[in-house]
Amino acid sequence: MQVDAIALAALAAMPDAAIALRSRRGYLPESPGNQALAEMLRRRPQDFGLVGGPIVLGAESLQWEADRVRGGGRLWVSGLECYDGFQRLVIMAHVARELPPPELVKAVLWVVVVTGEDRRRTRDLCDTADRCVSPAVPQDNLGSCPHLRAVR
Repeated sequence: MQVDAIALAALAAMPDAAIALRSRRGYLPESPGNQALAEMLRRRPQDFGLVGGPIVLGAESLQWEADRVRGGGRLWVSGLECYDGFQRLVIMAHVARELPPPELVKAVLWVVVVTGEDRRRTRDLCDTADRCVSPAVPQDNLGSCPHLRAVR
């Protein structure tokens, strides 16, 4: 499905988004790639959704609520996890504080939501692909430490 940046920004707007979405790593604000993507979203929002693959999310359940008047609807998601695209989600959340909604609506991204038995396999595939493209550093593993999660 295609989703605009306004709807997606809300997913990562909270300070503990990496933990809440069970992301593989936290946001990397100093990354040159992330800085370039943020600048692209500010200057050319219509191009932002064309960069990178889809945002891949996992969910325990989905429920569609049709809006017969407008021909669309709302998708209610429970147990949301982010398998791929967390950096872009946080970039959208940060830039959403600066840009007016009509500009953010121009940024439309492909989103894949996986449910059921495919969630585990999809998470593993996304993690494997990420390790090939962006090797993990020790700080990436801190987010998965159960002791640090308990402290938070």
